[in-house]
Amino acid sequence: MERMLQLRMIVQHATMGLQQYAQCVGCHQTDYDGANDPDHSAAGFSTDCATCHSETAWDTFDHDNLYFPIYSGEHDGEWSDCVDCHTNPNNFAEFTCTSCHTNPETDNEHTGVGGYTYESTACLACHPTGDSDTAFDHDNTNFPLTNTLAWRVWTVMQMDLQELPRHVWIVTKWILMGQ
Repeated sequence: MERMLQLRMIVQHATMGLQQYAQCVGCHQTDYDGANDPDHSAAGFSTDCATCHSETAWDTFDHDNLYFPIYSGEHDGEWSDCVDCHTNPNNFAEFTCTSCHTNPETDNEHTGVGGYTYESTACLACHPTGDSDTAFDHDNTNFPLTNTLAWRVWTVMQMDLQELPRHVWIVTKWILMGQ
């Protein structure tokens, strides 16, 4: 039954054929204006509904896949309102981890972790899935370190100086070949 409802909604949207309703907000302006958890208008959310919603799941916002897993994993059931993490209701790009992950416990759990900083943006950078067991891997970020020119040069720098001429040739070859 659920699948039939989804299919019917997709067909209805596809067959409307009205140019003035090409944007979701053409039909759903009252939904946008009436949204209060969070208040879409006050928060300055886009009227492009598809940014957060789909045609088949209007009432659900896919926070887990779009941003951070809060409906699954370690954070499932740990919050009740958006403002638990997003303390500025006018800017949902701002978030906090430190209201729940307090000190001195958090500092103690990171003893010996190089580059550790007690800041929410640092939490997200090292724990993008919210899982404390997942080791930080630079290659899964926008700044991968392995298999790049910088990584290759660093690797050569760590080698025995007697082999340096051979390795300089290898790095030069990589550069010239665009690898």
